[in-house]
Amino acid sequence: MPQVIWCPLRGVLLAALSWPAVGLAQPMGLQQDMMQPGVLQPMGSAQTGIGAGRAGLRQQVEGLFKAPADESALTEGNAPDEEGEAEKKIAPAWQISPSIGLAGAWTDAAPAGGGKARDSWIGVFEPTLLVNANADRIRGTINLAPTLQYYTNVSGQNGFDNNFDANAHLILWPEHAFIDLQGFGVVQSTLGGVGPSGTTILNRQSANQTYSFAATPYLREQFGDILTAEIGTRLSYTSQDPLSKTLSTTAASSNSYEYMNSLREFMVLALGPAFGRTSAALTASATQMDGTGVSQNAHRNTILLDLGYGITRSFTVLATTGYEDIAYHTVPPYRVNEGVWRGGFRWAPKPDSSVIVTYGRQYGVTALRLDSSYAVTERLRFYARYSEDVTSALQDLQDAVNSSILDPFGNPVDPVTGAPLLLSNNFFGSQLNNVLYRTTNGSVSAALLFDRDTIALTGTYRRQKPIGFAPNSGPRFNFAPGRDLLGSIRWEHDVNSNLRLNTFLEYGTRSGTNSTKAGDTNLFVGSVSVTYALSDATRLRLQYSYSNEPTGLSKGVTNIVTVGIRNDL
Repeated sequence: MPQVIWCPLRGVLLAALSWPAVGLAQPMGLQQDMMQPGVLQPMGSAQTGIGAGRAGLRQQVEGLFKAPADESALTEGNAPDEEGEAEKKIAPAWQISPSIGLAGAWTDAAPAGGGKARDSWIGVFEPTLLVNANADRIRGTINLAPTLQYYTNVSGQNGFDNNFDANAHLILWPEHAFIDLQGFGVVQSTLGGVGPSGTTILNRQSANQTYSFAATPYLREQFGDILTAEIGTRLSYTSQDPLSKTLSTTAASSNSYEYMNSLREFMVLALGPAFGRTSAALTASATQMDGTGVSQNAHRNTILLDLGYGITRSFTVLATTGYEDIAYHTVPPYRVNEGVWRGGFRWAPKPDSSVIVTYGRQYGVTALRLDSSYAVTERLRFYARYSEDVTSALQDLQDAVNSSILDPFGNPVDPVTGAPLLLSNNFFGSQLNNVLYRTTNGSVSAALLFDRDTIALTGTYRRQKPIGFAPNSGPRFNFAPGRDLLGSIRWEHDVNSNLRLNTFLEYGTRSGTNSTKAGDTNLFVGSVSVTYALSDATRLRLQYSYSNEPTGLSKGVTNIVTVGIRNDL
């Protein structure tokens, strides 16, 4: 499992509500949102692109096996404890790793406008910067991977993609005052039904630049082992801006700027380790939203009491009760003014495994929630996630970004289980913020590690049912209930210390999705690549990609041949 630098937001309170008591993760006041936005990421998918980053599938999977799944829960929040201080003294205070990638590619399906495609040469410049901070007053990770693309025959495809992921934990006053910062940016498909970046050509007429930022200042006071109090606020901003304003399609996609602001105030009182097997946290939270679509003048207010009792050292019973006030000014209006209840358990049969299962009613939905990581052996690990929530497109992305952390390679992971998370996906696309959905997300993933081979499999299910629309949202026949299924497998083989082979296959199907009026559509993507290390810092890469994408503006088969070089500075 990747190194846990800090423990934001979602689910860590569940881990803390176990016996023996392990203290409070930060910031506690946001833990009450038991939503599980985002699904499991196909491991190594970030390494499929033309530039090919410094860490392959093997490095990512090896990181999953290095630490307990609940390591995040074993640290006393952000305030350094003895174990945290020892780790910090071992690790360098700053690790800065820049690199430069250059690539040339040829494709037979560059979008030429009017639904047509033509062959083109492509030049790609992809500098990257990875920063890991483990200093006295700041901890975090920054992963910058901007991309500049130039097409010789299709000028409309030329452009700059601002891709990055970052988080930081600032200690203003040790053990008392903190600020957490997060940022995320990506260029993704608007219509969906498209393969991962680097395996296909993303039509810039149907793509957008997505951003999400958050700042969370908060105060904490610990009264010995008896009680901990916390108060703070979180300001978040998320937006989607189309790369082209000329999108012309009957699909339910937007060619205008969309954004969502949210302000959340929270306060919490939590029992300390003096109560042994029993844990309790009383949380009050108020969230105000504003922006385009269904975000305008929406709010979520909750007061929750989270309880835990350790039956054994590995099994903890969990319960939540409280009240919530939720309002979206949609058509028809969506209102929730009712009690909250949840019950379940946390099972940690071994240090590197954790299974959290709860069932109950929250956000106006009665449903099961699952978040698990289980190490079968030292070489085989399974992950599973399942949730049902009421949310909009921008709110779902904002919650997913805010509830993730980064591993040392800059990949987003679950703070409780360490599972790799998918914050954006060209297959799902970026949905309109005009619709309030009841969304079901389910995903399973497996990682298998051999001496020379690494295999990762991921399956994802998503179902969206519209339950409300923004006023003046346009024709609603485009917002039919949708179901997406996506599966992928990646195999990486080390021929020797310098030569690596990589194979990637992905298949997906969409049924009546809100991104198109058509019925079932299917996607198939495959790529094969060879990477050769000229030295410890320089790598050559040859890749062939094939995709069949009968959706969006570029329909049909795409072939891409890529030759690239990357040098770590």
